[in-house]
Amino acid sequence: TLEISRGLVFYQGGSIEDPGLDVRARKKVGDKTVGIQVTGSVSQMEMNLFSDPYMNDSDILAYLLLGHDMSTSNDKEGSLLGAAAAALGAGTGGGLLQGIEESTGLNISLASGEETSDVSLVVGREIYNDLYISYGKGLSDSAGTFKARYNLKHGFSVETEVTDEETGTDLFWSLER
Repeated sequence: TLEISRGLVFYQGGSIEDPGLDVRARKKVGDKTVGIQVTGSVSQMEMNLFSDPYMNDSDILAYLLLGHDMSTSNDKEGSLLGAAAAALGAGTGGGLLQGIEESTGLNISLASGEETSDVSLVVGREIYNDLYISYGKGLSDSAGTFKARYNLKHGFSVETEVTDEETGTDLFWSLER
């Protein structure tokens, strides 16, 4: 649980869907204070980690998510921290993923599952108009998920998902006003 010490959402004449943010949240763990600061707009957010006393970003992230430093983390916790670091763009991970996206046209993202340790790296691309495929690979296990989504006319779309354990298809309908 984080304590929000500053939380501002503001508009400066731009789109109502893209407000400005100035949020600072922190957590006290023993004699240490760790936290995250989010600034910029929703579409161009910057996230920075901070601590008192000073720590490197990996230890701050470990204290935020796990309540202890990186050196006492097990393999599953390490996978979770790696996924969180990539999602925050900490270090070079965020820039590397963005460079891959720009050069290949692939969409790369992290997706979480039902458990906090269920984090997948998802790579996808629109192949033809209205047909999008993706493949997600678990970071803490060997599970993989293949998805295909096809947009039909009049707000309908069909999505199929295949994993090692199950296969399913869903029909979606959406209405925009």
